[in-house]
Amino acid sequence: VLAVPLRVGASGEPVLLIHTAGSSAHALHYGPESLAGVLADAGFAVFLATHRGDVDAVCVDDSVPHLRDVASRDLPAALRAVRAATGCPRVHVVGFGLGALFALDLGARCPGEVATVTAMAPPLRLAEARSEARRIQQIVQLLPRHWAVPLRALARVGAPLVGAPVSTPGPRVRGALAYAAADVPLSFAETMMGWAAAGRVELVPNVDLEVSLQHGACPLRVVVGAQDAVLCPSSGFAVADAWGGAVELVHQDGYGHVDLVLGSTAASDVHRPIADWLGQHRAACWG
Repeated sequence: VLAVPLRVGASGEPVLLIHTAGSSAHALHYGPESLAGVLADAGFAVFLATHRGDVDAVCVDDSVPHLRDVASRDLPAALRAVRAATGCPRVHVVGFGLGALFALDLGARCPGEVATVTAMAPPLRLAEARSEARRIQQIVQLLPRHWAVPLRALARVGAPLVGAPVSTPGPRVRGALAYAAADVPLSFAETMMGWAAAGRVELVPNVDLEVSLQHGACPLRVVVGAQDAVLCPSSGFAVADAWGGAVELVHQDGYGHVDLVLGSTAASDVHRPIADWLGQHRAACWG
């Protein structure tokens, strides 16, 4: 994990941020009003999760990375590391995109170690494009296992041509692409295409994530952009219905997918309300 500097006078309740596919951990700490920055300003001890397949990860295992190992080994280890660093028995976990699925899984997998879960744009339900997904999956299976989708190089070449999403300034998107884009291991892409082909998410083979969420007991906040073109409209509701604990579902009007992280008013509309909600649950980290 990467630690964000603790602010002077901070109370120091730990928050573990989990990034999405195609970006590094730094995507959640990009710019002066990033999600990580807002949480740190609110007095939290903020940690950026890294895992196998990340450019920032320190991993002695040089085998092909798989999402199942990220879910079952890397992120529980990150949770333990944050608990050890702060002395808190429980940690707030916040994830965006694929990271939101990891956050949900972590809350259900390690309920005694997670204080709350915040899932931003969790793609639990997938679009009806199964035949196309199967074709792409078949193509991916023919490629060498150690390859990666070269998003870092593509981002650096294509960033000047990128326009803005719903509420995110173009320069901010281009800067984030150049600074925080990351290659996606081909094994990750194959697994995600498999989800689309099957119509369900399995971070660990033969374990339906939606079904496993019944084991989540801590408070959950789900945040989805009302104009999100990436998620199925039912995804937020599906997460809320599946979770075993108390749920707060927020539909952010005027926001698309990446706007939740990079939008021009995301700090005030999205990030500070998350910090305020976590502030209501500070005590859960200590007892």
